Amino acid sequence: MPVESEEFESSGERRLSVAPDTHAGRVLSFLKENGDRAYTLSELHDATEINKGSLGAVLSRLRDDGLVVHRGKYWTVAEDERLAAAAAAEASESGRLTEDEFDKDEWLDHAAGSGHATEAEDEGS
Repeated sequence: MPVESEEFESSGERRLSVAPDTHAGRVLSFLKENGDRAYTLSELHDATEINKGSLGAVLSRLRDDGLVVHRGKYWTVAEDERLAAAAAAEASESGRLTEDEFDKDEWLDHAAGSGHATEAEDEGS
């Protein structure tokens, strides 16, 4: 659906959707599942069956968002909290994450292990 030019100009740049049914989601999922390796564009094409033209664009956007790393001809998943932030943002935007599916204790345990302050630590400060 077309939008007015003014809306287009004011919308700013949006983060690439990494929902599971998108090319970006498929690539990111594959790279996360195989995080101990780096892959060429051809290898990623073979694994995801996404055409190489689209795959190159998706990988560039994922790199720009800090979700994948590119060195030489190889691509791999980034190893930092931006992956968790992207997943949380995607889940909240899509409405797929319900209160029943969110385990706050598990999340806090993960946050504590990642070097970030937990809610309990913040309250004690």
